[in-house]
Amino acid sequence: MSEEQDAGREIANRTCDQCGQWVPEDEVLYELRVVLRAEPTAKVDDAGSDLRGLQREWEDLVEKMEGMSNEEVEEAADQVYEEYGFVLCGPCRKELHRRLKRRTLLP
Repeated sequence: MSEEQDAGREIANRTCDQCGQWVPEDEVLYELRVVLRAEPTAKVDDAGSDLRGLQREWEDLVEKMEGMSNEEVEEAADQVYEEYGFVLCGPCRKELHRRLKRRTLLP
């Protein structure tokens, strides 16, 4: 779903994920999205990368993953990219805003 499509959709769950309070229809509800992404470490040379070397790296990765449990594969994937969505009431949004401004996300 694109951001434009998503921006117009209504949030069905009106319960705050932080405090658990139900948010009445006449009050503003906030949606928070969190994306955790690993910093890319591989540099691609535009002048011509060694495709055989890249293919071998890919094959090594696939071989390594074949020996992993589903939980290990999921944990490895989570170390590269994770996305979460939360519903917040006004007071919890205000507290999050305060922490973001102070750069103190974790208690």
